[in-house]
Amino acid sequence: NWYPVPFLSIRYPLNNYNFRVNCSRGYRVPGLKEMFYNFLGHSPAIFGNPNLKPSLSNHISLSMESRLLDNSYIEFYINDIYDMISINTQDDGMYYVNSDNVTLFGINASINRIVNKYFEVNLLYSNTSGNANSEYLLEGISAHALNSKLSWNFHDNYSLIISNQYSSSKNIVMFDSGEKTKLDGYNISNLILIGKWKKINIKLGMKNIFNYLDPRRLDSNSNEYLNTVDPGRRLYFNIGILY
Repeated sequence: NWYPVPFLSIRYPLNNYNFRVNCSRGYRVPGLKEMFYNFLGHSPAIFGNPNLKPSLSNHISLSMESRLLDNSYIEFYINDIYDMISINTQDDGMYYVNSDNVTLFGINASINRIVNKYFEVNLLYSNTSGNANSEYLLEGISAHALNSKLSWNFHDNYSLIISNQYSSSKNIVMFDSGEKTKLDGYNISNLILIGKWKKINIKLGMKNIFNYLDPRRLDSNSNEYLNTVDPGRRLYFNIGILY
């Protein structure tokens, strides 16, 4: 079987901005694991479903992007998904099924601005919401996410970069009980020094400066519901020689 997946994009330039409308259709075929994989040793057991149908989606987005600032835009989108492939938890295990329709909608906004010859700022914000008959279909979605980066070029060949990743809380459905659980939001910051001396490139940095660790990481089966798997604060050093 085959299915058309058309895509339409319209761009209209006005003053210092580009306005875009994008419309597309998506088509996802179920994977071999989802159709035929049976894992009875897992707790709970996992069962494939050879009768799964492909899932379809319709995506529409409206955006405005700056023609003066690279990678600076705001986008509004909506994505309707039909026959979404998901997992249905029952008393004897988890089954792959085609679920009811799901609608996701949100905003993406990005700005990249060179303040002066020393400083550059990058911000990326996302807001995501959704509607579905089952909360399980919306699990793992953080309503708010913000990535930021500040670059300080304090010397001709040296830069100091501070980056930050924030994600708000999200809900998940536990595999074993089917109960809804809330995972807390988190914030992770990084610091990196980049330099060049003659033919030597140097990178020195610290990841996860404030040593954030998911408080559930020591629980049994915690790998199935951590909000982040970051291992904590760590230093790294890299040298590259050009020849």
